[in-house]
Amino acid sequence: EEIVDLLVTCGADVNPADVIGNTPLHCASNKRFICAAKKVLSLDADHKKRNNKGFTVLNLTLVAEDQNWLEVIINLLIKRGADVNIDNANGEAPLHYASDKGLISAAEELLSPGADINIV
Repeated sequence: EEIVDLLVTCGADVNPADVIGNTPLHCASNKRFICAAKKVLSLDADHKKRNNKGFTVLNLTLVAEDQNWLEVIINLLIKRGADVNIDNANGEAPLHYASDKGLISAAEELLSPGADINIV
């Protein structure tokens, strides 16, 4: 979190993408850096942005399959208005990933704000 503060204080943008399309929020989510993810979200990081493979942060997080991390990041993203039905480039929605991997608590987090149960 401190490095994010330092970079932002020096004028860093929280939304640029790297060569594969990942933003700082994609990277923080992928590395499970909860404090950094919270910080860039508080600075209006674009959680809807897709990387070059068509993954939003929510899609990418579910691929990781880390049950504890999933609950935290899904909750954060939902609070910021994430679309729980957004699909990736393959047409797979977050609930599809959660169901396929048997991630019960992630599925519950997605269903709570209204994920479409018929999407899977």
